[in-house]
Amino acid sequence: MARLNCPHCGQPLPDERAGVALPGRLLDMFDAINRSPMTSIELASRFEISPSCVRTHIVRLREYLADTPFRIASARHYGYSVGRRKLPPIDRYPQPWWRSNP
Repeated sequence: MARLNCPHCGQPLPDERAGVALPGRLLDMFDAINRSPMTSIELASRFEISPSCVRTHIVRLREYLADTPFRIASARHYGYSVGRRKLPPIDRYPQPWWRSNP
């Protein structure tokens, strides 16, 4: 996939996943988790870092994805996976502002 460049200055734009521009290592880690759930030990051996660094990167990924409908979920023995957040229910019959309680 060709990298996109800024139309004004020509500088390469960062790659996006889930609507968020991610740095290089986090981008690779997001892609790996998105393909299949992986534990921190599997991610550590794949990226040749310690499992505690993996957990730090997962925290950073969660911070980047905080304002999107995506999240990094973790299960005890199944590892990390990318999922969608449960959105709050839509209020189909909103009350007018003058009827709402303060």
